[in-house]
Amino acid sequence: MSLDLLLEEYLATMREEGELDAFLPLLTTAMGHETASKPQRGVRQSGVDIVTVGKDLDGVRKVFLWLVKCGDVDRSAWSSGPQAIRPSLEEIVDVFVKANLAPSHKRLPKKVMITTNGHFKQEVLQQISGYLVEYEAKHSVETMQVNGSTLAKWTEAFMLDEYVLGAERQSLVRRALANVETPEHSISHARQLVTDTFEAVAKLGSSTRARSRKVLALMRAVTLFNAVLLAWARQADNLESAYLCAEFTLLAGWSHLHGSEWIERDDVQRIYAGYVDHYIGVAHQYHTKVAPYYHVEASFASALRENTLVVERVFEEIGRLGTTACVLFYIARA
Repeated sequence: MSLDLLLEEYLATMREEGELDAFLPLLTTAMGHETASKPQRGVRQSGVDIVTVGKDLDGVRKVFLWLVKCGDVDRSAWSSGPQAIRPSLEEIVDVFVKANLAPSHKRLPKKVMITTNGHFKQEVLQQISGYLVEYEAKHSVETMQVNGSTLAKWTEAFMLDEYVLGAERQSLVRRALANVETPEHSISHARQLVTDTFEAVAKLGSSTRARSRKVLALMRAVTLFNAVLLAWARQADNLESAYLCAEFTLLAGWSHLHGSEWIERDDVQRIYAGYVDHYIGVAHQYHTKVAPYYHVEASFASALRENTLVVERVFEEIGRLGTTACVLFYIARA
């Protein structure tokens, strides 16, 4: 399966607006945008979920106003649902642009990005197109409909392209995902991918603007790979490869970054902190799923018939619990 189809399936697993909201700043940063505003819980958004500033495909610097919806856009999602798109579009120009947009951004051309990780249903496409023609003319803004396929293509082009990963590491991504139901095979490819990526970071040496961009792109690619692996692991109902890769990313990242000048950079530290957050989230899901076995005597023996496998698995679980406890301890001290 092609990488963009794998990514489109991953994006489709995001069922909550918050998941897509969290992913988009990673993507737009990789696209060269500055993130001016992110979603905040409890704060009125006035139709806009994310604000970024950057160059469009035509080379013009613009302010991008992202309106984010999860799932397919049908008639209800367009005009009559509780958080319908059409009323939000009106609120963007009536309220957000006038009251919430920074003065330095008001002078820039504006582009409203109507974004979903699903698709715009055929039943509503004509209605949307007709409305947006009038909307653009009336309010002097541009608009763009962005579906899951477009997001996947952008993700591959800006976060996992051959410039960032290279053809060999792209192949490791595919193999790790394809074998997620057999964790021993999946994690072998995943560890190789993470190791190769951090070795590429280490080889870049001292910081220049071009090298900094490459380092950040490589580290964000690891972030994205871990997120995609987790999504596929949840679908397969087998979290082991996702857990082991998240754990390995922490250790390999620290091993290659510790003592280098890269770890002194705030942006590198933020990405590494994201690895820690991801590990804690995966560990929580993993240990919650396995917890019933922790509380019942000889439960692993009932699941694994060979004594050697039982002993090995028990000590593996003790080690995983210990690792999670160590990470939480160090975070508490930080």
